[in-house]
Amino acid sequence: MAKVHLNYSKNEFMNSTMKEIVDLWKLHGEFNGWKFKKEKNQDRRVYIDQIL
Repeated sequence: MAKVHLNYSKNEFMNSTMKEIVDLWKLHGEFNGWKFKKEKNQDRRVYIDQIL
């Protein structure tokens, strides 16, 4: 999507932040008429000690 529609190079895409990628994905979905389910629990925080 980023490479084809926005002409991002692989390097530009890899240097994008996660928020930028998620925002692009949401815009892509809205443009294509996709419906996204909203989760009941909107608190999606993850702390580093939960991962390690």
